[in-house]
Amino acid sequence: MNRILSSLGLGVVTAFDEIRAQPLRSGLSIAGVALAVGALSALLSIIAGLQGMVRDSVADMGGAGRMSVRPSKPVDALEAAAFSRSPGLRESDGRLARDSTHGAITVLKAQGDWAQASVLGNNERIYLMGCDRDYLVKDVGAEITEGRLPDANEYERGAAVAIVGWNLATSWGEKAASRGKSLVGSSITVQGVPYEVVGTFKFKRNNWGRNGRTVAIPWNAYRQRHVGTSGELDELPLRVDVPESSTVVQARLEELLTGAHRGAKDYSFQLFEFLGEIQRMIGNISMLLGVVAVLSLSVGALGIFNTMLAGFHDRIREIGVRKALGARRFQILAQFLSEAVVLSSLGGLAGLAIGCLPAAFGSQLEKAVSIRPVMDLAGMLEAFSISVLVGVLAGLWPAIRAAKLDAVEALRYE
Repeated sequence: MNRILSSLGLGVVTAFDEIRAQPLRSGLSIAGVALAVGALSALLSIIAGLQGMVRDSVADMGGAGRMSVRPSKPVDALEAAAFSRSPGLRESDGRLARDSTHGAITVLKAQGDWAQASVLGNNERIYLMGCDRDYLVKDVGAEITEGRLPDANEYERGAAVAIVGWNLATSWGEKAASRGKSLVGSSITVQGVPYEVVGTFKFKRNNWGRNGRTVAIPWNAYRQRHVGTSGELDELPLRVDVPESSTVVQARLEELLTGAHRGAKDYSFQLFEFLGEIQRMIGNISMLLGVVAVLSLSVGALGIFNTMLAGFHDRIREIGVRKALGARRFQILAQFLSEAVVLSSLGGLAGLAIGCLPAAFGSQLEKAVSIRPVMDLAGMLEAFSISVLVGVLAGLWPAIRAAKLDAVEALRYE
């Protein structure tokens, strides 16, 4: 054991001696590994940041497991006759879905449509959304930027209060300020119904879609004043509490709704499945980048192989002397392998330092490309381990040649 440890130690010392003796050759070998490991680590941090951005975006849109049921229009006379027997999409369908799936589905109280609003004497097209407090707070992560969120009592009794999305809040706020007023506390009229603006809101992470032009009012106010209480719905938004079971839940829900609609499938599902699609796309990109990283590491391995092979030819007489003094094949093998591992490890450590740069400048990159790289410690450890493995593989053939070298022939070598 002492001889093996001595050979490993000698290999480490020889590696640093080789770096000092041949700085350009050794430096290029180390740089090849460093660039490959650095690129791999940096790409892993960017991919981790991209995955985080996708998760945040999905959370902003209500989270994974979102499902929406919408009425369908008949495409022919036969289908029209079947649809005429159905009561249509109703609030009772939501209750049926919730009760029959034993709580696996949550019915979201949210419905909306485009409408005309009168604000400070001007008419403007807005997206009017009726919803409950939980939908705003839990499902879409709304943040109040000015004023307040309607309280539970106002939601319960359907009070004539509203909160305004960020795009409208900016334009309406400027108009109100030009007249010496504040938007919060002022009155707007939507489809002839007056509402008091009690606050403005935005979403926590993303300013996406129509929601910047949304005026959100209590669910009961929307049902009573704008669409009536007949129970008919333009959309039934649902959330599957265990997103992984969405396919099974959808099949069960389809069976329930078809029965409730008297055999007519006068509805369609809209699933928010883009999260899985994006994750698969990211996985494919990761695989492609992995292939590129392997090719880059191969170049680094060739550099180390060349350095070790050159070192073998330079030290043939030294190997002969060691064998003549009693060194065994395994000791020579250990010496050369440890030298190769030192070179690749130095390259791996330098590569990790390079790979930390995207995460270190995460804030600046987020402003530039909307992705904040996240340091992936597990990925960096994996990249470093690969660099060590590259050293072992690159140094294996020169080490075997050195171990098999005949002592007498080595001493005669000029």
